[in-house]
Amino acid sequence: MKERRKKKPKRVSIPKNFEPDEIGLNTAIQLLGLPRKLGFNPENNKTVSAGIGMYGPYILHDKKYKALEKTDNILDIELERALELIAKPTQRGNATLKSFGEHPIDKKNITAHDGKYGPYVKCGKINASLLGDQTIDSLTLEDAVKLIDDRKQKIGLKKKKK
Repeated sequence: MKERRKKKPKRVSIPKNFEPDEIGLNTAIQLLGLPRKLGFNPENNKTVSAGIGMYGPYILHDKKYKALEKTDNILDIELERALELIAKPTQRGNATLKSFGEHPIDKKNITAHDGKYGPYVKCGKINASLLGDQTIDSLTLEDAVKLIDDRKQKIGLKKKKK
């Protein structure tokens, strides 16, 4: 005789912006109802839906996933907001906030970024944190070059042999 397998109950991860103690029956039912269809994209008439996956809340459109921003609530998001998120370009790494120009010796572009540990300048593979009361806006090319050169000395970067 064949054994009948019992169907497992549906489970959903609780998003980070929800407190487990504060989730009521209605919220739990809404979370279990995910993914939910938000509507159709007017440009290509393809379905837009919202759900929770392995990496958190997302929007799905045309087989492409887009993560929700921290301010968005998976249960309250509407089609208009989802379309805004889809239209935004995906950013990998830290975005360039300012470009200072070329390093006089290395001939590589020096850029400013805001990273996990605060603002920094980058020249090629060299990253140098801003010091003291320096800000990206107040920094000049000369200051950025000095930060990069000081960082190179600190890590003992040797010149390439010819």
